[in-house]
Amino acid sequence: MVKIEGNDDKMDCSSNAVLKAWQNWNGAIDCGYSGVTWHSDELKRIADEYSTQFVNAGLKPGDTVAFVLSNTVAFPTLFISLLKVGCNLLLLHGSTPYEEIENYSKTININWLCHDYIENISRLKDHNFAKHSELAIKNINIIISKTDFSVREMQDYRGVAFHPTSGTFGKPSVCVRDQKVAVAEAVNYTSSISCYKNSRIVVTTPLNHAFAFGFGFMSTLISDSTIVIDSVFNPKALLRREQKEPSDILTVVPPMLLSLLHFKKTDSRYVLPKIVFYAGIRCDSKLKEEFESEYGVNLYAIYGTTETGAISANYDEKGADFSAGSTLNNVEIKIVNKEKYKDIGENIGEIMIRSSSMMNKYFTDESHRNFDTFYPTGDIGTSDERNRIFLLGRIKDIVNVDGMKVDPSEVENILLSYKAIKDAVVYPGLSSNNSEMLVAAICGDVKKQDLEDIKNYCYSKLLKYKVPSVFYILEALPRTPSGKCLKTQLPNYFS
Repeated sequence: MVKIEGNDDKMDCSSNAVLKAWQNWNGAIDCGYSGVTWHSDELKRIADEYSTQFVNAGLKPGDTVAFVLSNTVAFPTLFISLLKVGCNLLLLHGSTPYEEIENYSKTININWLCHDYIENISRLKDHNFAKHSELAIKNINIIISKTDFSVREMQDYRGVAFHPTSGTFGKPSVCVRDQKVAVAEAVNYTSSISCYKNSRIVVTTPLNHAFAFGFGFMSTLISDSTIVIDSVFNPKALLRREQKEPSDILTVVPPMLLSLLHFKKTDSRYVLPKIVFYAGIRCDSKLKEEFESEYGVNLYAIYGTTETGAISANYDEKGADFSAGSTLNNVEIKIVNKEKYKDIGENIGEIMIRSSSMMNKYFTDESHRNFDTFYPTGDIGTSDERNRIFLLGRIKDIVNVDGMKVDPSEVENILLSYKAIKDAVVYPGLSSNNSEMLVAAICGDVKKQDLEDIKNYCYSKLLKYKVPSVFYILEALPRTPSGKCLKTQLPNYFS
């Protein structure tokens, strides 16, 4: 296993590591738009009170709680309270619909629901899944609901987090991540990114998301930082707040950059922290350059997976446009199967990672695989002598055109450099003779009569077989809140 660097007393990676970090934490939680700041001493006292209430309500060690909370002070406080009881937490988005929670219950023995989503609360009594007793938690609008659901014997988990993931190869799964690996990821962040200590950090994405959970919540605990959270992303309110009380670090996913750019162009007085990190999906170079120029900030990439935790960050270096940065402390990388991808370029292959923050296992995996070894990320790329990672795409996204492999991200970058195209995605389609072909969906100030010029532009920049055979002009690409394109909803998508 990777040896963990860092000798700070707060960098404890034992089985109760998160609870120990919480007890040693001297930071705060700023609830953003509400204007209320909660200091660590007060939150520790409240967490103790809540854990007592949970025990009195019947929760016990080993129970699994579907944790469906938005970004309020309730998320970190109740998360800690439930860990103190010894519960396991299935981390779900605050607006997860009831039907999706029910689907999870078919594989995970969910004993309780902890939620603040008003539509779920209003439907509880009408749903067979939730014959329940309710527990109000002080003046915070939280409901704890007992379920009657029991579907399978579970392993003897105590105080761990279950993180849903799309899986390395697109198959939905649930990662088991205990307190040890949660704090290990925070150690890797804070020991590698020098700006983190005692900082004020704005987290715009939901805390159940692996990026926000690790970079925002967990890393805050071991760095005595203040985390700023909001129940929803409101770019105008965020910018107004930054004018009054500047922060040190902002975290985003790339689609948020467009909203922030819009408001900067309406009022040049808006400012942001000089350090902005993004994760979730690749940010195209044109948007990155425009954002950095308009705000006068540095935009840094963080690369990771739910399974491995954070892998790299390009903080402290300028790097190339497509660099995902150098590997963090306690992370190792190797590139394999290079021969398979020689059509794309030299030294390109499948990225394998070994990390101190590796998950314990997939929830439904009974094979007892050893995740101390190198893990296949499902990404294609290369690395250099400085351990900088250059991502080219996903293994499953590589398109086979007449026996030649094409990396869609290379073609997307060319399309996005065309002045009228604002968004683009390239993917496999099926031709009339049932062979795989390259298809592009584009958005922007583009009309049908422009397609010939766009195609000629691609021919001037790419080898012929890399130019899409078919172009679709769409009003908008179907994307998730984190910016990932929903390719199955695109025209003529062939999996």
